[in-house]
Amino acid sequence: MRIFSIATVGALSLGLALAGSISASGQAAMPQPHKKVFGYQDAVTGEFHPLTKISPDATVVPISGSIQVTFTITLKTAVPTGGSVGCSTDLALTSTTIATASALTYDETSYVPAKVTGTTATCTVITPYSWAVSPSSTSVLDTLLGTYTVSILPANSTQSIIPVVDNRSSSSIFVNTKTLPATGAITKYTVNVTL
Repeated sequence: MRIFSIATVGALSLGLALAGSISASGQAAMPQPHKKVFGYQDAVTGEFHPLTKISPDATVVPISGSIQVTFTITLKTAVPTGGSVGCSTDLALTSTTIATASALTYDETSYVPAKVTGTTATCTVITPYSWAVSPSSTSVLDTLLGTYTVSILPANSTQSIIPVVDNRSSSSIFVNTKTLPATGAITKYTVNVTL
């Protein structure tokens, strides 16, 4: 019996050793897939150009405030019965990082109806803003463009944005600058329009 127990212990030991090595080989590190890199291959040179992810700088404190445009409108064209006069502004801010040629843009649009008194109309369009852009420098170029449209609207117009109508409208630029307003500022412009 003694031979049987030694043989049994030997067989068990061999079985455990084999099971342990199979288990250990199952735990071996599997090869990891390669990290994906998005980009494009130049068709002429065959060179691969990886795309860079551009995200806003988290340390940039937004500048905020409002831009106020006051319109004085001389009406040489009659406003139709039941019609109205409307004023709108559009602000377009572009902040370009020169080294990467990447741009961040903001677009703000506001509309108000004008108060018509005889042959004159007046309105004030106020646009609040908050823009997370770096100030202009040798590596960042900021540009603010402000345009306006003043229109005579037909009767029963329910448009919140001034539509193109057969009556009369006038559009132009009221600001084009590389200097952004200071945070907290109420920047004021006046525009005289004849319709």
